[in-house]
Amino acid sequence: MKIFFLFLIILAFTGCLTDDPAPIVGTAPTRGHAPGPAQEELAKDPQPIPLAILYKSDSTPGMFEPDGVYLGAWLRDYTGLREFELATGRRHAVYVYEMQLGDDVPIHWLLECISNMATPLIVLHPPEPVQLIYYEDYIPPTFEQQVEALAHRLGVINLPMFVAFYPPGHGLGAPEFTLLFNQARAIFMAEAPLAAFIWVAPSLNVTPRNPFFPGHSSVDWVGVSLFATRAAEGLATDVLADFENFYMNFAPSLPIAILPLGISHFSRIDHAYHIDCASAEIKRVYNALGAAFPRVRMIVYGDNYILLPHSNNDFSLTLDPDITAAYREAIQADRFLTQLARTSNPSPAQRWTRSGFGGYYYQGSIYLDPAALQKLGISPPRQTREINGSTYIDASALNNHETTICLTSGIILLGLLGGGPIP
Repeated sequence: MKIFFLFLIILAFTGCLTDDPAPIVGTAPTRGHAPGPAQEELAKDPQPIPLAILYKSDSTPGMFEPDGVYLGAWLRDYTGLREFELATGRRHAVYVYEMQLGDDVPIHWLLECISNMATPLIVLHPPEPVQLIYYEDYIPPTFEQQVEALAHRLGVINLPMFVAFYPPGHGLGAPEFTLLFNQARAIFMAEAPLAAFIWVAPSLNVTPRNPFFPGHSSVDWVGVSLFATRAAEGLATDVLADFENFYMNFAPSLPIAILPLGISHFSRIDHAYHIDCASAEIKRVYNALGAAFPRVRMIVYGDNYILLPHSNNDFSLTLDPDITAAYREAIQADRFLTQLARTSNPSPAQRWTRSGFGGYYYQGSIYLDPAALQKLGISPPRQTREINGSTYIDASALNNHETTICLTSGIILLGLLGGGPIP
C-alpha cells in the first residue's frame, strides 16, 4: 500500500520544506493569508492556530517550472533592468515586455535580458484595428502568417521565454479566442519550442471549465492579476483571500504566475499616502508564497502601474523609497529564484500540493478536518472537538492507523497509510 505523507504547516512558525528552505511565516486565521502569532506566543496557546495541509503527489511539472518562485518585474522603462535590480537588491529571473502582434521583435530588449541573465516574458496583444488602404496587389497578412513570422524570429534567437498570449481585454468571444490561442501555440511549438505559453485568466472567479480556457494541452502556465486597491478605510480587497479559490482550482494541474501584482500606496479617494500599510501588505503576500500557495511559481510586480488619469490608485514600486525598501526585504528569502530552471522536457516528480482541507493546533494537540481522513479511506475516530463552529478530529487518536506525529522547526509531519492523496 502506497504511503502518502501529509505535511501540516503551522505557517506562523519558522520552518522548512524539503524543496523550499526559506522560513515559513505569516498566515491567516482560516485561509492562510494574514499574519499569525509568533512562536513564543504559540506556547501560551491562547486560541486555535490554523494549519494548512500540504501533500506530495506524482505530477508532471510545467515547462520551466522550478522548485521555488521566479522573481519577476514589469517595469516602466524597458531599459532599466540594472537600475531596478540595484534599487531592489536582487537579480530578477523574469522581465515583461508588452507588444502587439505584427510589431517588430524587440531585439534590443531581448539583448538587455540576455546581458542580465534574465528570461523575457512577452505579453502579446492583438493588433490594433486599422483602416487599411488596399492596393490592387496588396493582401494583408493572416493571423497565422503574423504569428509564424513572430515565432520564427524568436525561434532563431533560441532563447527560453514565456509568452502571455492575448491577455484579458482582447474583445474576442470564447470560441474565437481558444481557436487563436491553440493555433498560436502550435505554431510556436514548431518555430520557437523554447517558448512556454501562459494563459492569463480573465478574473479570479474562473475554473478550468471556463469557456475561455484553451485546454491543458496548449497551456504551460496559468496567470492571473492581483491588485490591492484602496478604499475609504484601508485596502478594499484582501488579494490572498480573493486568490484562494482560484489557486485551489488550478494548482493541481498547472504552475501559477501572478502577473502582475500591484499594492496601492496612494489613492485619489482620500488623497493620502499609506506607505506603512502597503509595505506590510507587500511583505505579507511574498511571505505567503511557498507555504500557503506552493504551486505559485512566478510573481511579477507591476512597477509600470503608476497613477494614471483614469486610475485612483498608485501601484508603483520604485517611486517611493520606503515601498522599495519593503519590497527589497520581502524578496530576500531563498525560495525566490533569480534564474530560469532549464527544464524544457519535464518528467513526473513528487510535487508539493496544497489540500483544500485544513486543521488547527490547540492546547497542545493537532486537530484535522474529518473530510481529509475520509478522502484517504480512513474512518475518523470518535475523539472530536468543536473549533470555530466545526467538528475536528484529534490527531492523537490516529495511532492505531500507524500514524506518527512530530513537531520539528514548525513542521508537523503526519504519516498516513491510505488510498490516495487529498485533492
